[in-house]
Amino acid sequence: MELYEVIGVHLRHALRWWWLFVLFPAVAGISAFVFSMAQAPAYVATANLLVGTSYNTNLTDSLYAGSALAKTFGQLFKTDSAILAQTRLSLSKQFNEGLLRATTATANVAKDGQVLSITAEAPYPAVATAFANAAAASFTKYIAAMAQTRFHDLLQDLDVQLKEARAGVSASRTELAGLQAQKTAMAPEDFAREEARLQGQIATQNDTAVRLQESYTSTRIASTLHQTNLIPLGQAEGAAQVADPAYRNGLFAGVLGLVLAIGAIFLLEFIRDHPVGLYQAAGVLQVEALGTIPHYRDARGRRRKASYETMLEQSEEYYRILRLNLQNYGVSETTRTVLMTSLRAGDGKSISLAGVALASAADGQRVTVIDADLRRPSQHVIFGMENRRGLSCCLADELRDARARKMGDDVPLRLSLPYNDVPRGAGGLRLITAGSSDETNVRVDCPPMKAVLERCGSEADLVLVDGPPLLAAAEALSLAKRVDGVLLLVDPAASAMRDVVRAKRMLDNVGASLLGIVFNKAEAFSMGYYYSYGRDGRDGRYGWDGRERRDRRDGADSK
Repeated sequence: MELYEVIGVHLRHALRWWWLFVLFPAVAGISAFVFSMAQAPAYVATANLLVGTSYNTNLTDSLYAGSALAKTFGQLFKTDSAILAQTRLSLSKQFNEGLLRATTATANVAKDGQVLSITAEAPYPAVATAFANAAAASFTKYIAAMAQTRFHDLLQDLDVQLKEARAGVSASRTELAGLQAQKTAMAPEDFAREEARLQGQIATQNDTAVRLQESYTSTRIASTLHQTNLIPLGQAEGAAQVADPAYRNGLFAGVLGLVLAIGAIFLLEFIRDHPVGLYQAAGVLQVEALGTIPHYRDARGRRRKASYETMLEQSEEYYRILRLNLQNYGVSETTRTVLMTSLRAGDGKSISLAGVALASAADGQRVTVIDADLRRPSQHVIFGMENRRGLSCCLADELRDARARKMGDDVPLRLSLPYNDVPRGAGGLRLITAGSSDETNVRVDCPPMKAVLERCGSEADLVLVDGPPLLAAAEALSLAKRVDGVLLLVDPAASAMRDVVRAKRMLDNVGASLLGIVFNKAEAFSMGYYYSYGRDGRDGRYGWDGRERRDRRDGADSK
C-alpha cells in the first residue's frame, strides 16, 4: 500500500472523532475571545534612556561598552523590584495605590543598541505616561547611586589614613620645637641625636601623607571618570492603546484546542486498544494467525458496500489462503467440525465462512455448512437458497420425538438432515439452513445438536458451523465445546484487544479448542505485499466452479 493510502487509513480512524476536532477548538477559541473582550483596555507609554560611558576615549570601545551596559541594565531593571517600588512611591500622591499596583513596567534594549526603552502598561493613558517617566527617573538615580557607592568605602578609608598621617606630622613638629627650646640644657651629643631622629620621623610622615593624598586624588578622579551616563531622550508623551487581543487570543486558543483534540483522539484510540495487527493479536492469544480478509474495494480502490456475490469473488484468493492455513494448522483427521464465530454481530463471519466453504469444495472436499445462528441467519441469503426447513425444524422435531418416547439426553438421530446441495460448490458443498423462524423455542444448545454435528461429521470431510457472536449469545459457547475446533473472526477496526483476550478466556473456560484467528475488513497495509496482490478479485484465472472467467469490463481474459 502506498504511503498516502496508509495516511488515509489513519485519517479515517481519526475522523470517527470529528466532533472532537470541532468541539475543542470552538470551546477554546470562544472562551479566549470572550475572556479577552471582558478585560479592561490597556495603554502603554515608553521613555527612552541613552546608555553611555565617560572613561574610554575610543569611540568603538565606548559604543561596545555602552551596548553591553544597556543589556545589563535591562536585566537589572527586570530583576530588581526596588526600582518599581521606588517608582510607585514617587507617584503615590498623584494616583491611588490600587491603580499603581495594576501598572507594570518593562525594559527592552534593541540588538547592539545603547538605547534602553522603559515601557509602562496601565489601564489609563495618564497613568502609563507618568509611570514610564517616573520609572526612567528612578532608574537613573538608582544607577547614579550605584556609581557613587562604588568608590565610597575606598575614599573614606583613604581620608581617615590621610588625616592620621597629617596629625602625626604635626605632633612630630611640635616635639621638635620643644626639643630645640631645651637645647641649652642638653648635652650637644644628645641634642644632635634626638634632633636627627625627629627630623627623620617628620620626613617619613610627610612622605606617607603625600602618597595618601595622591591616592585619594586619583581615586576621586577615577570615580568621576567611571560614572555611567544615562541620558534621557525626551519624556514619554501620550500613551497608545494596546491592540485588542481578543481575535488574536481566540485564534491562538483555537489552534491550541485543535492540538489538544489531536492528543485526546490519540489517547482515546489508545484506551480503546484496537489490535494493531493479526500477528500481534495471535501472539497475545498464543494461537495461529490463519488469514486476513480485506475490505471490499471498487475498481478505483475505494471501499464500498457490495453484494455477497461480489465480495466472494473479490476475496476468493484470501479464502483459499485461509482454507490452506486451516488445513495445515488446524483441521486434521480428528478435527472435522469447525465453528466460526466472531466477537460481535456485523464482523463478517458468515460471508467469510461461505468463502472458506467454497474454497474447500473447489479443492475436492466434501463440505457441509450449518447455519447455527438462528437469531440472524444469513447462509441461505449468501447461497441463494430457501429457508423453509432447516436446522431449527430438525432440532424441534427431534426434541418432540424424544419427549414422546421419554428418552434421555443421548438420543440417536432418527430424522434425516435437511441438506441442500449448493450448485456453485462443484458438487461437494451442502448447506443446512437455519430453518423457519416459527420454531422460536429451539436453541442450538439443546441435546440433539450434538447428534447433528456427529452425523454431519461422519458424512463430510469438513463441517463448518456458522455460530452466533461469542460475546452476544450464550449459544456460541455451547457450540464451541461440541465442535472439534473454533475459528475466531475479528474486525480490527471495531474490536479491542481486551475483548479478544476475553473471548479466548471464555473459550478456555468451556474447554473449546481455538484453532486460530482471522482478521476481517482489514487494511491492506497491515497484510503484507503478498496479500495486497490481486486484491481486486481478478488475479485468479478460474472461478469457484473451475470454469475460466472473463473480465466483465472488456471481455478479455483475466490476467
